Amino acid sequence: MAQGYGAVGGNFRGRSGGRLCGAFQRNEYARYARDTAHKRGKVLCLTGTACLFRAGARRTSSRRAHQAASLRPKASTTRRR
Repeated sequence: MAQGYGAVGGNFRGRSGGRLCGAFQRNEYARYARDTAHKRGKVLCLTGTACLFRAGARRTSSRRAHQAASLRPKASTTRRR
């Protein structure tokens, strides 16, 4: 993170076993690793399994999410008859 990145994550490998669900999970880990390698380490999203964010990046993300939410039209609370 010393190179100015806002967050870091990891690639994972699954153990053998787990029947069909385990095979699906190992396949997803392998697909994500290939995708990350193809993009030279740059990803569109971080895994929820393990990632580390800079505090400033998290604050910026939160602020932008709140700004976007304030631009959405509000749901009507009146009932139509």
